[in-house]
Amino acid sequence: MDGPACSDPRMAGLSLFQLALHDQPALRYCFVNLMQWGIQDILVIGPGSNLMPILGDGAAYGLRISYIDSPETFNLFQILQEYTAFLQRDLVCLMSAHNFFWGADLPEVGNLCGGAKIMAQRVVGREHYSVLEIDSLPWRVPDLGFYAPGLLEVAGKLKSHGSLSLDLEVLNRHYADENRLEVVRVGGEVVWCDLRDWDSLWEVGRQAEAWEEMTTSKAACLEEVALHTGLISADQGVALYERYAPGLYREYLKGVFINAGIWPEEERGLRLV
Repeated sequence: MDGPACSDPRMAGLSLFQLALHDQPALRYCFVNLMQWGIQDILVIGPGSNLMPILGDGAAYGLRISYIDSPETFNLFQILQEYTAFLQRDLVCLMSAHNFFWGADLPEVGNLCGGAKIMAQRVVGREHYSVLEIDSLPWRVPDLGFYAPGLLEVAGKLKSHGSLSLDLEVLNRHYADENRLEVVRVGGEVVWCDLRDWDSLWEVGRQAEAWEEMTTSKAACLEEVALHTGLISADQGVALYERYAPGLYREYLKGVFINAGIWPEEERGLRLV
């Protein structure tokens, strides 16, 4: 993951991902995607001292999170060589925290047919993302990819271009040249959020609010995802609930526990005393 500090003078000394996106710190939104894909070992590249208070080491959510500060000169391939512990499993996800997704039809990762898998969507704009031509039409590619064992060997052959976005494009082009790149077309039912700067924070925040009103669910309820995916137990979920002050988020969690059968449903209606 990549979450660099923002250079906007309105947020001097802050990371964009510390700030509230609708009702949760922005960092939590991309973690929902990682948890949905079954990823538990996560390396956050960014201002660790700023971001660590949001989720800590992740143990409360069944995760294992480590942090490193963004190097002065970004080199994805060198970082992969230095942090091989995150490459020991069957699947590696490389993802920018600037893009994340909402939707019940979010593609599952599953088994890789080749060496790598990326997503592509037909969207307006997104000129700062890679473009892929499919059936003579331009599809935009999020800064996100899934890679099979052997990634480290491939990374050792490639030259960095100084940013996660450009390095992912170089990496994906390598797999495409070897006919080992799988492309998953994502439909319009999946919302692709592009949190690139201060101004987009408000835009994506409005998207989050609208999506939650439409679906009557939370876009970034880590406790709900952790319970449904078996990362935490019911008792651990309740312990997380107790951390929140009374408010809408705590009320939403109460509903999650009732729907999951952890707590009995509240009695409703008129009572005669």
